[in-house]
Amino acid sequence: MKITPLCVACTLMKRALELESLFGPKDPAAGLSVMRELMEAMDLYIGPDIEVAELATVSFRRAKSLVPDLAKLYSDVVERELAVASSRARSLAESLAAKPAAEAIPVLLRGAAVATAYKPFTGAQRVLEEPPTEYDIVNIRFGSDDTQRFLSVLEDLKRNGGSLYYLFASTAELPYDVALIERIIDEYAVKVYGVVRSKRYEDYVIADDISRLGADDLFEEIIEIEDAAAPLSDEDKHLIAALNQAELVIVKNDVQSLYFHNNPLATRTLYMFTSACPVLSRAFNVPERSVNIVLWEGAPRQG
Repeated sequence: MKITPLCVACTLMKRALELESLFGPKDPAAGLSVMRELMEAMDLYIGPDIEVAELATVSFRRAKSLVPDLAKLYSDVVERELAVASSRARSLAESLAAKPAAEAIPVLLRGAAVATAYKPFTGAQRVLEEPPTEYDIVNIRFGSDDTQRFLSVLEDLKRNGGSLYYLFASTAELPYDVALIERIIDEYAVKVYGVVRSKRYEDYVIADDISRLGADDLFEEIIEIEDAAAPLSDEDKHLIAALNQAELVIVKNDVQSLYFHNNPLATRTLYMFTSACPVLSRAFNVPERSVNIVLWEGAPRQG
């Protein structure tokens, strides 16, 4: 399933909420002018063969070119997100430090998944109003939960070796992601490769965010892609090839998950996302407004 009319409306709503935050009632004419140009830019990307990730990427890049202040808006958002999320994720990790891996990693995995329930500028589709607390992590509604299968994959990696690629999304998720990755490396000695943006796409992680958390040394390599909603295959062919050869890929957030659902990898892929819309819920067959941890075993490899 690729874009639907709802996907177009959702993408426009996000851009509209950004513009409302920037211009508000003080200059509605300026905001409307930008919105008209965004709609014209998006028009060529409204079709049955277009990925949501492509539509979202085109609209955001065009918005940045039209409104330089959009970068500052997201810079402020990132500062707030990292401050709140770092404190809460650190508290969660500390509470689990003395627990065995079989107890701690499922909770840390759940935390990284529940963090996808918060997204800025999403209006009614937002499930959480801020990065999750421990209460949220315990009590939020889950749809699919393949945690135990994921633990079996980690045991397999520990026995046989191999690489894990982690496709980051929002900075609000990053501290929870880092807490999970730290524990996985400690317990399973897995080599982890992080995939981030080279420059800001919405509030998605860039390399500097990982450095600010002091987490650079966790990774074999930090791989940068352009300011896109997902590593689109026509822009990132070498990365897609590497993902297909990895033993495990972890994909964060809704748009990236939908992209790889439509373009599945030839390897085990763990999706962590919140199904905030009917399109995602139908694609993965999960309840709306639920948090999900879905393990895809991988398409058969050729040769």
